[in-house]
Amino acid sequence: PIYGNGIIELTEECDNDTFLNNITSCEAYSKKFSFGNVGCSDRGRITTDNCVLAPCTLLPPTFDNNHWIETLTESQEIKLFVQGSECHGEKVTFNVYYAHDSVEGKILIDTVEASSNADGFAIAVWNVVVPTDAPKDTLRYYLEAVPEYGDSTWIEGSGWIVENESGQPNQAPVVDAGLDQTITLSNNTVTLKGVVSDDGLPENPGVVVTTWSLISGPESVSFSDVNAFNSNVTFSAPGIYILNLNADDGDLQSNDELSVTVESAPLLTASRMTGVAPLGVNFTAGVPASTPESRPFHDLDYVWDFGDQSGNVWAVSGKSKDTAQGPVAAHIFETPGVYTVTLTTSDQSGPISVETVQITIQDPNLVYSGTNTICICDAMSNDFTGCPSGAQQITTDDVSDIKSAVASNRRILLQRGSSWSSDGLDSSETRIGYSIVGPVTS
Repeated sequence: PIYGNGIIELTEECDNDTFLNNITSCEAYSKKFSFGNVGCSDRGRITTDNCVLAPCTLLPPTFDNNHWIETLTESQEIKLFVQGSECHGEKVTFNVYYAHDSVEGKILIDTVEASSNADGFAIAVWNVVVPTDAPKDTLRYYLEAVPEYGDSTWIEGSGWIVENESGQPNQAPVVDAGLDQTITLSNNTVTLKGVVSDDGLPENPGVVVTTWSLISGPESVSFSDVNAFNSNVTFSAPGIYILNLNADDGDLQSNDELSVTVESAPLLTASRMTGVAPLGVNFTAGVPASTPESRPFHDLDYVWDFGDQSGNVWAVSGKSKDTAQGPVAAHIFETPGVYTVTLTTSDQSGPISVETVQITIQDPNLVYSGTNTICICDAMSNDFTGCPSGAQQITTDDVSDIKSAVASNRRILLQRGSSWSSDGLDSSETRIGYSIVGPVTS
């Protein structure tokens, strides 16, 4: 029988010539043997350098009379039953390993040595202890048989599940980076609202480390605290940015992404886009991205055209109320209609930007038709000339009656030239100077 790599035992008496002529065990490889001081009648051994032996046949292991797949807690013992056949030599060493994505290579768990009988059959039964530092997850296991002579044999199993003390395997953190957002460059800082939940495992470290990072974007970004769920992030240029929130519990990781779209700051903004005539609107100019000026509001020329062809002019200058200059402007639209407001921005070489916005002015006689309009005059005049048809009419000398008439979606028209007493108001409502008796329609 063959015991090792090129080691052959003589089993019958013979002379050297007979032995050489009848060797068949390794003839597929070579008959070049070197002899020591061995005689055929001594049942000694001879060796060859070129005879390669087949490795053991390793059978799938079992434990506790079950298949290897099992749910275990850390430090639990496993009664492992392994067997190999056609192993060369008088002993076989069995090694048990585990592997996991979080560790490098195979980690040796335990080892045992077993005797091999004359037919090369080896059996081992021993208790294997699950390491306390093994990841709390599904682990791949490997069983290795190392015979006294010849190559080792590996067999890979489908794994066991190692649990924590509570009986539950560690789960990866659950991460929600928050909703996608759209902002303008003029308000270029966003407060992120990430949410992370975890089962508190593994017990060491027992905490989850969260990290924000930029996946893609036209420029870099600045986080106020990359490890905080609600970190602020600041953007320096328009574009689409993809941010990632990663959570690591020391064993498993997970992540989630969100998109932030940063739009260029508008070059023309209006305080309101619609309302009832007469309606005052404030306008603000932005800075064109193409301008190299360091002081754009000083060095650029802003010209407004309110699109209002009413022909109104300023009493002092005689200039049209339909135009204005400067980075901020205002206009009162007195007639219902749709107006296109145009802003032309120029530098020394000429216009560099033209922006428009539409303002819709509603007819107050339609919005506040019928009793939604109240006409009020004093008792001396008692004159309701010009009061819209169907409107309520109130005659009073007490300003408190005017106050009582104020309500949502109602228009109050006061007769020019009438006067009212504040006797009906308490001291907290009496003020020196101007008073507003109704809401301003927006």
